[in-house]
Amino acid sequence: MQNTKLIQLIKTFSVSEFREFKDFVRSPVFNKNKKILTLFDLIKDHYPKFDNESLTDDNVFKKMFPGETYDYFKIKNIISDLFSLGKEYLAFLQYRDLSNIKEKFYLNN
Repeated sequence: MQNTKLIQLIKTFSVSEFREFKDFVRSPVFNKNKKILTLFDLIKDHYPKFDNESLTDDNVFKKMFPGETYDYFKIKNIISDLFSLGKEYLAFLQYRDLSNIKEKFYLNN
């Protein structure tokens, strides 16, 4: 899991961006999937290095789905969903900083 696009993306976040991303993931406006939140909670303690050898897909799966047999696609889908939220967060940062575009959206609506 350490070399996934998700981890590569999160490593680029500053400390303040990482805290904001945590709020973004926890927001029911942006995320309604509790498993994504669970995944984030499992990996957040490894920020910023994510170099713990126990941070594997298999170990994360066991913590997220205790008693279930490892399912590659199940864990990869959740990782992919969190990665998608990360990309949405980056777009949100851009939107938040461009006040002239926000005004145009307000007027259009």
